[in-house]
Amino acid sequence: MSKKVYRIIRHDDAERIASSLSADRAKEALRELRERECFAIINRGQLWYDLLTDEQKADLSEWYRAWLDITSTMMIPKRPTWLTEEYRGRRQT
Repeated sequence: MSKKVYRIIRHDDAERIASSLSADRAKEALRELRERECFAIINRGQLWYDLLTDEQKADLSEWYRAWLDITSTMMIPKRPTWLTEEYRGRRQT
């Protein structure tokens, strides 16, 4: 039979561990959001990209970079104003 070993954790350490777990959960949620909100647009085919202006392509590139950095910045990037539901390929009902 194995013995259970308990370690005494100081209050400061417990708070640090708890906040770390919360940060990890937050990062995972942001990654999931990035998958839905960003990659669904960025991973479109060349035909869609060919319809964009150079300014829109630059906006999209900046927006994409902000999504890639989201786990560092912890800030959700604002979608370019021109990127409407129509561009996202969704129909409003």
